[in-house]
Amino acid sequence: MKLIFSFPLMAGLMTGAASVAQAGAIPMIGGGQVGMKQAPMIHTDIFISSAGVSVTLMNGNMEYVEQLSADEVPMLRPLAAPNHFEGLYAVLEGKDYNFQYAWNAGNLAYMSVLPEGTDIWIKRLEQDAGLESYKRPPAQPSYGPIFTSDGEIWKWATRSMTHNVYAVLDPTQDTYRARYEVYVGDAAGVPFAGMASDTIEWVWRAEAIPEPASLGVLALGGVMLLARRRHAR
Repeated sequence: MKLIFSFPLMAGLMTGAASVAQAGAIPMIGGGQVGMKQAPMIHTDIFISSAGVSVTLMNGNMEYVEQLSADEVPMLRPLAAPNHFEGLYAVLEGKDYNFQYAWNAGNLAYMSVLPEGTDIWIKRLEQDAGLESYKRPPAQPSYGPIFTSDGEIWKWATRSMTHNVYAVLDPTQDTYRARYEVYVGDAAGVPFAGMASDTIEWVWRAEAIPEPASLGVLALGGVMLLARRRHAR
């Protein structure tokens, strides 16, 4: 298998400590300011044949797997203060984010297999509430919203490795999921008859922030426990 890399794409994935420019921080692949050494790329490799599409998950060790192990699942991380995002990256400000997952070409010979006038399309089937997604280069426009609702489709026009970014404002759960269908479609995204599609589920970890009601219950519980202890005395 051959992987396609480009300098602009790799620039946002590089490892290191905090990368803070005068105009604000630069998003890092593992969220917060975590680079590739701690958060390697995870590919969904797309294979095309005359029968249709198949997708396979590749972990950070470049091994094909049915699913990621618990410690391989990407973590949505916030940017620590006083760092902040501005300009193009402002859509991530205050949010836990990550862009380890990527769409990638599994076989580069598929160009000759695709029927004339068709392309590769990706359809959002399900995505947990609160989980947002934004385009990253080479997808355009950079940091524009993508997959905003179930059923939305997106043409993988560049046919090269694409790491879109996923983000959550104030996570309320410790796991987030999104499920997609990859298929061959015409110029309008209508599935091409006779060619199979495939599905993939992406999973992220998050550090849930207790809701105000939950905090109230915890505080009340603490007060009641303290009262019981005093009464026992």
